[in-house]
Parts: sequence; structure tokens; C-alpha cells
Amino acid sequence: MAMFAPFQRIVTGHDDAGLSRVMAADDIVPALIPSGDAGFALVWTSRGMPVDHRWLHVDAADTPSGLRRRQCTVLRMVDLLPGSASPMHRTNSLDYGIVICGALELELEDGSVTRMPP
Repeated sequence: MAMFAPFQRIVTGHDDAGLSRVMAADDIVPALIPSGDAGFALVWTSRGMPVDHRWLHVDAADTPSGLRRRQCTVLRMVDLLPGSASPMHRTNSLDYGIVICGALELELEDGSVTRMPP
């Protein structure tokens, strides 16, 4: 049994006639990170900035991830266990953070804390 619940990823795009199509639909299971207090999954990444919409990469979940990805957009899913903490870090990509359940506190270098409710 997986420690983290799978979630469904659906990627839409357009065919040669310009009609909308589902390009990929799959389940992604976050992998346990080495510290053991969170699950991590790469959901989507673009190639370059600005994004070239003619290029569709539907296998982003299988590409090597890590925090260092340059000149791209990145969508990661992180499932933090209650009471866990993530060290401060900076990336070279455009990343998004969305709280779905629970609450998260962001602490900046100056010590200020902002609470992110769902």
C-alpha cells in the first residue's frame, strides 16, 4: 500500500485540426522523500520560457526532477505530513504553491511568517 494517495493528472492539448483533446490521463503516486516526512511528485514541466505551446511534453512525471530546473514552469505536488518542516530553498523556475488541505506556514529569510490556509 502506498504511503501517499495517488492523484489523477489530465493534460489537454490540441490536435492538428485545432480541436481540444485529452493528451494524457494518468495516476501519479508521490514518492517518499529521503527525510521521510513528505511525498513529492513532478506533475508538469515546460521546456523553456516563454512556453512554446506547440511542444507538448506529456511525460513530465517521468522526467528527472529535483529542485533545480532552469528557465521553465514547474508544477509539483508535495504532500507534507503533519508537523513536518521543509528547509528554505530557492529555485530558478516559476513554481506554484497551492494548499489543498490543512495549513502551511511560509517563513522568509527575515523571519516573517505567513500562514496559508486551504
